[in-house]
Amino acid sequence: MKISPSQTIDFGANDIRIDKLATGGTIKLYYFGELFDSASVVLSGDINGDGAVNSLDLLMTKKYLLKISMFDQFQIIAANLDNDNIVSAIDLLMLKKYLLGMINI
Repeated sequence: MKISPSQTIDFGANDIRIDKLATGGTIKLYYFGELFDSASVVLSGDINGDGAVNSLDLLMTKKYLLKISMFDQFQIIAANLDNDNIVSAIDLLMLKKYLLGMINI
């Protein structure tokens, strides 16, 4: 089952629908049915955009560092765990430590 990354909040009708937040998703704010504002979602460590931080994110980071694959702008932000604006081996280590329950991100 594919989870939609889009989120909708309509303040005019007081309806709030949130399926699941994930990197690369969009939160759209509506007021009485008209788009009021929107924002992109980035969850630290959620590189593949499935809404969870797991070994798949670790694998994607390894492939990025080995120049096997590329990241989009949201994936770079999600993978940059030490906030130095560069995805590096330190970010990979932090992700591994998070998955082992040694640190929080």
